[in-house]
Amino acid sequence: MPMILSMRKLPLLLMIMLSLAVWAAPAKPKFKPTLPAKTKIYRIVTTDYFDENCYFIVGPDGKTIIIDPGDELEIIKLDSIFRPTEKVARRIYQFITDNKLDVQYIILTHGHLDHLGSLKYLKDRIPGAQILMHAADVRKPDDPLAGQPKDANIIEGGLVKVDRTIDEGNLTLGGMSFQVLFTPGHGVGSICLFTNWDDKPVLFSGDTLLHFYGSNGIYYDTGRWNFRDGTGDKDLLYRMLREKLFILPEETLVFPGHYDYTTIGLEKLYSPALVVPGRPIDIPEPVEPVMGIEDE
Repeated sequence: MPMILSMRKLPLLLMIMLSLAVWAAPAKPKFKPTLPAKTKIYRIVTTDYFDENCYFIVGPDGKTIIIDPGDELEIIKLDSIFRPTEKVARRIYQFITDNKLDVQYIILTHGHLDHLGSLKYLKDRIPGAQILMHAADVRKPDDPLAGQPKDANIIEGGLVKVDRTIDEGNLTLGGMSFQVLFTPGHGVGSICLFTNWDDKPVLFSGDTLLHFYGSNGIYYDTGRWNFRDGTGDKDLLYRMLREKLFILPEETLVFPGHYDYTTIGLEKLYSPALVVPGRPIDIPEPVEPVMGIEDE
């Protein structure tokens, strides 16, 4: 009888032991996106009316990620076909060769022409560099330019194919890691890249979040959404700001696709995405420039 009772109690005993083992097991370390110590970040700005920011993330071993390699663009046919001048592309490549950088990845935050004008020039010279972007901004298989970024159809001669698509989640490239945030609204495939640099949170925001400013009665806080092809969505874009970007630490340093650097905390103060309808938008007071990266 004692043996029968103990056998009946065995499943319960096993469940208790398993629960205790799970409770006692160390928690799985939370993923913390990080750039290696002594990583440097540089910026090259296009000098035409786009004022687009191209960033270099350079690890201590020279391994490099380029984000959004734009170029100056000539209009060949109004609002239809553009030709990269290669002026900025040559500056980018000169910076790479002068500093003996090992460019392993080129990440596009979205598929608009002002963020990818130097792409073909660089890929022709650094064929081993992988091009990464979100699948939603890659041209579909039935397209003559299948596999290329969205705006390849308005670049004279097209561009090159994307090597790899990425989506929201954790992304590790060599010794560099990021949290990819999928933030459609400006572009259907827009992404932002969050990481930590020297223990400071930083965000490469593309055109999802720009430094808020006013000019001639027009206010800018994001990239456009009123595209003629209907790919922009203001309500969705502002929802992405509220749900994915404005929950980041307020001290997060933001490296946007155009214009000046900013922080999440500053943008939360003035963003129309957080303004109650009907409330006037206050123009922010001038602030000291945010330092931390080097312009080339």
